[in-house]
Amino acid sequence: MKEIEKLYDYIFYTFYRFWEKAIWRWCSEWKAAITMVFIWIILISTINNIQLYLFKSTSISDYPIFSLFLSSAISVIHYYIYLYDDKWKNRVLKFRSINKKKDTYGIIIIIFLAIIILSFARYSSHLLSTLDWKNISPCSALRQ
Repeated sequence: MKEIEKLYDYIFYTFYRFWEKAIWRWCSEWKAAITMVFIWIILISTINNIQLYLFKSTSISDYPIFSLFLSSAISVIHYYIYLYDDKWKNRVLKFRSINKKKDTYGIIIIIFLAIIILSFARYSSHLLSTLDWKNISPCSALRQ
């Protein structure tokens, strides 16, 4: 579990450094946390789209109230992990002394994973455009 937390912190650190090198350097910790939330929401949406394409039925996550709740929950979790009481400062300091070569490999891997997630999101939207929507059955949990 510690390794996953360390990896997650490194991803935050990478996005934080990216936003620090941008033109507007203010609130980089907020922009890094929002970027991570955005990627999580895209990933969950992509999984939902592929599930819809494969099984030809909607899930409960297709309803706006669920999406709003899920997005809010992810945002609150990221707020408490990084932004509440400025916890991000300690998490960023852990990676300041990392080996330059190791850091470069880490950045390449994170960029590669982000590109894969965005590519799958694009592909899943293409899959949805090929569906015959008349044959999609509603979620069984919401049928009356």
